[in-house]
Amino acid sequence: MSVSEQVFSPPKVLVLLATKVQEYEGEVLEKVENPESSSGGQTRFYVHS
Repeated sequence: MSVSEQVFSPPKVLVLLATKVQEYEGEVLEKVENPESSSGGQTRFYVHS
């Protein structure tokens, strides 16, 4: 039983990592949808530098 529990219950690290990835994807989508926002301005700055 312990082996199957480990397989079907991911470690907390993976859960936190997945959450961070979703937050990052959300920020990227905001930059794409709102290019005139402050985050979009930062993106253009990094591209030019």
